Amino acid sequence: MLRDTIINRLSSGSNWRGQWVDGTAYVTNDLVQNDGSTYIATQDHVSSPATEPGDGTAWTTVWDLVAAKGDKGDPGEDGEDGESFIWRGLWSDSSSYIINDVVYNNGSSYIATLNHDASSSTEPGDGTAWTVVWDIMALKGEKGDKGDPGQDGTDGIDGEDGESFIWRGDWSDSSSYIINDVVYNNGSSYIATEDHDASLATEPGDGTAWIVVWNLMAARGEKGDQGEKGDKGDTGDQGPPGQDGVYDRCDELIMEMEMEFKTSYLCYYKAFTYDTKSQLTDLDIYTDTTANVRLFHKEFYYNLSKQLIRTELTRISDGALLISDFDYDSKKNLISIERSGYCSCSSSSSSSSSSSSP
Repeated sequence: MLRDTIINRLSSGSNWRGQWVDGTAYVTNDLVQNDGSTYIATQDHVSSPATEPGDGTAWTTVWDLVAAKGDKGDPGEDGEDGESFIWRGLWSDSSSYIINDVVYNNGSSYIATLNHDASSSTEPGDGTAWTVVWDIMALKGEKGDKGDPGQDGTDGIDGEDGESFIWRGDWSDSSSYIINDVVYNNGSSYIATEDHDASLATEPGDGTAWIVVWNLMAARGEKGDQGEKGDKGDTGDQGPPGQDGVYDRCDELIMEMEMEFKTSYLCYYKAFTYDTKSQLTDLDIYTDTTANVRLFHKEFYYNLSKQLIRTELTRISDGALLISDFDYDSKKNLISIERSGYCSCSSSSSSSSSSSSP
């Protein structure tokens, strides 16, 4: 059959390219048709009018005649209907194919021998049953030899020098900083944009003029979710007996004033006083909004880092004084509060103190 003849020819290494076209790249053993004759390429080349098979001035340098166009003969008897091929392009597993459909898959071409719906099992060249519905038409060529290495390219232009940073640790209001110094403050890191002597006004993230000399480098992350409760630890050894304690009127005063102040704070009129840094400095509690009868007066003291370090609570009725001192570690975490109570016991003044952790 005509189809079998074409398959045998193409399987020998030829590649049917159809009608010759000007401006097309052809390789050795490409087959073309032009003016009724068939030609096979003898060299790789890009076509031009000069190499048009059978007509160009230099066609014989790149083509050989395979089958010349015959003279028109006498009309013959009607022959049997021939077969034609339909180029379907890249094979697809979602298509239906009929006999003589031609497809491309993984570098080779195949011709359908049965009508069928494509599936992974009939993938040409790869499926488990592909030979039932396909014949190979042209195999994928072998990979060519590796080409020679190309010439080294010209060296690129040197990039600009990068900048280096100097880690200075925790920010301090008693230090001097220069450009590109990096510091840590309140959970965030900052890089200096100007040389300067530190002050409260230039405290990174907090000072009134900090953005003049600093840029934010890495912001403090959000607080994470609370972790699961840990297992209960083993009971420790019992400590030695302590000394007998002393419980007097001023020990009671500490608890008494704390409770009375909390109750008054919730129930009565309050007046607040702030300094120029918006820090609370004084708190007064009155029986009503007329501020005629004052019950308590409380003063607040801070360090240079704006941390509360002491409060002094005075009960106006008897002059009793409750002092609370706050202590912090190097990371500004509150670690203890020490309370002292002072009052007039009989005719003399005495005091008592207690400590607690936050």
